[in-house]
This record gives sequence, C-alpha cells and structure tokens, in this order.
Amino acid sequence: VGPPYFTAVFLVPVLPLLALLGIGMHAAWKRARLAALQRPLSIALGVALLIALLLAAVLYGQAKTLTVVGLTAGLWLIYSSLREPISRLRHRQTLSAAVLGMSIAHLGVASMVIGVTTVESFKIEKDLAMKPGDSATVGGYTFKFVSERSLSGPNYSAVEGEFAITRGDTAVAVLHPQKRVYRVQTSPMTEAGISVGWTRDLFVALGDQLGGGAW
Repeated sequence: VGPPYFTAVFLVPVLPLLALLGIGMHAAWKRARLAALQRPLSIALGVALLIALLLAAVLYGQAKTLTVVGLTAGLWLIYSSLREPISRLRHRQTLSAAVLGMSIAHLGVASMVIGVTTVESFKIEKDLAMKPGDSATVGGYTFKFVSERSLSGPNYSAVEGEFAITRGDTAVAVLHPQKRVYRVQTSPMTEAGISVGWTRDLFVALGDQLGGGAW
C-alpha cells in the first residue's frame, strides 16, 4: 500500500476520532452538559490552530495543510486532556486515579499525533546505491559508507555497514546498520542504525545487495 493511499485512508477515520476524543472525555455518562464546554473548547481550537500555523511557519519554514491539521488536532487534544485535572486542582477537588489515567492516556495520543505529523511532513528520505568509499549528502548531512564486514550474533549472521556522518567539518555520528539472516527462520531482517537528537534523527538502513560491493 503506497503512502498517498495510506495517508488518505488513515486520515478519514482518525481526524473525527481525535475530535471525539477531545469532547468525549468531558461527557459524563448520562449526565453530560456539553453546551457549557462548547465555548472553551471552541476557543481552545482557535488558539491551537494559531499556534500550529506559527510552529509550522517559524520552526519549519512552511505551513502545509496536513501539518497544520495534525498539529492543531494534537495541541487541542492536549488542552482537552489537561482541562479536567487542572479544573479539579483549582477547585481543590479530588484528582482520582481514573481522571489522571484518562488524562495521561489522551496526552499520549496527542503526543503521538504531533510526532507523526511533524515526522511525516518534514522527513527527507533517499534510496541510494552506495558501496564502501561512497558519500552522499542528505538534508545537509554527509553520509560516508566507510566499510562493511561480516559478523555472527547469538542466533543470526549479518553484514554490517559503517557510516560516518558529518555536517560541514563536524563529526556527528557513526552508525552501524545491519542486514541480518536468522538461522531458524532463514529470513532476512534489517537492523537500522539510528542517531537520535532533539532537533533531528538520522537513520541509515541497508537494503539489498546490488553486486560489485554496492547496497
């Protein structure tokens, strides 16, 4: 299933679900009075949209439609998740485990939505044929395929590549992606090399051998 089809099919049920999550957590069973929440939730939605536009424009330099939609949904869900516990604390009411658990669970969903939105909107991905000694520049980082070697693990054999990543003259990371074959299933698996940072993640995976030392 290709990305365009998956994205469209994924968004159709997910966006309404997020809206229902933000409202539903305030709907007490059989005694909900959601009319009182209409104004604060609507204002919060407007503020979330404004923040989403600013974040997309300032941090990423562009405001794509799906980026703004995802950020707005995530930020609005954060507000909706925090509203009940903050209100209870302000009125010195008991903060039950049920309320706290509900808020934490919905905050987790909000974080996932924001994370998926920004990663999918701004990732840079390239499939390249490279052999030891080759270099490629992606997203301002230079990836050099330094070497490859064979090795054995406890239940697999593997080919491991070494990639040195630099930005300008500054060394950033050295990654060791592997292509493994597990002895029992005899099935190939890809073990990616990943360098995690606050403002970027760098990811290298070995695909298939192309011959002549290239992958």
